[in-house]
Amino acid sequence: MKPVEACALKYREGLFLDTIADLQAREGNPDRYGLIKASGALRLLLLDPEPLVHQVNRDYGVKLVFTFHELPKAGQENTIAGWTRLKRQVTRSDQSKGTTGGLDAFLAAGCLALYGKVLTVREVILTNANVKGGVHAGPPRSEGEHRVLALDQIMNVGGAEGSLASIHDIIRVTLEGLAPLVEAVRSGARQVQE
Repeated sequence: MKPVEACALKYREGLFLDTIADLQAREGNPDRYGLIKASGALRLLLLDPEPLVHQVNRDYGVKLVFTFHELPKAGQENTIAGWTRLKRQVTRSDQSKGTTGGLDAFLAAGCLALYGKVLTVREVILTNANVKGGVHAGPPRSEGEHRVLALDQIMNVGGAEGSLASIHDIIRVTLEGLAPLVEAVRSGARQVQE
């Protein structure tokens, strides 16, 4: 590995570990501002054009698995507003589906519903990061962003807007799913490059 490549790798690994530490702190103290800012960290890790998790994992090859619950995409036609805990214990009355999957499956999981339309983890992160100020504040640009904002006007979960309650759960699922990669980075267990 060339010195410049080694320096860039060390920087990405440091940024990754610092971002994880930031999410851990915000998960433990979930105030409104902190959750909005955490959406920016989630976007950096999971959704940017080349997500940080992929940049770092390229050298480690850890299989990332996320365990979460999601709203079923069908059967929401009569739902005015709905929310599910992405990370929780299963009960008999639980109607959400428990799932284990990769990053794409997690990002596509339904966590909120508004007027019969299911909103995904991806839409919730992007709305909070790109509209509410996690990365920058701006006007909503997609139908999903408009729906997330509309849901926040009518739904409150435990004193927080519905999308922020979901961000808290998204943090929890993300930290659990990325724990093996965090451990690999901390221990320096890179794959041998040929």
